[in-house]
Amino acid sequence: MEYSNEFMVRLKDEVSADEGVVLEVYLDHLGYPTVGVGHLILESDPEYGEGTGFKITQTRCDELFYQDIRNVLNDCEGHLSEWSTYPEEVKLIVANMAFNLGITRLKKFKMMFSALNEGDWVEASKQGLDSKWAKQVYNRAHRLMDRLRSI
Repeated sequence: MEYSNEFMVRLKDEVSADEGVVLEVYLDHLGYPTVGVGHLILESDPEYGEGTGFKITQTRCDELFYQDIRNVLNDCEGHLSEWSTYPEEVKLIVANMAFNLGITRLKKFKMMFSALNEGDWVEASKQGLDSKWAKQVYNRAHRLMDRLRSI
């Protein structure tokens, strides 16, 4: 699926603002090595095993972020049956959630997706807030669900 330049810029800006940009390896809140814009370091990454404090360039950060954004969008396209029917604003919100949660955990929001698939943005936002995720990332969750409710 093709996305407009504006969509991609908005998604990247929103996710990088929510995740932050760190040009060195750090441990996330679960203790996993992470770098750049919330990139979980994989065994296939050259940064794997380097330890906290290992520095990367902005170019490497951008490269990882681009790959992660593409992966998130591919996951949404491949795992969310109604993805192509969602308005652009809904796609931005759901992709932001997918970046944060991963597609496996995001798919557990069954009641939220049921409401999304019916176009009931208000109910979908209620369901999104009725979650452990909303408690963990309170500001992000409320901002995203406020946007969803106002569509």
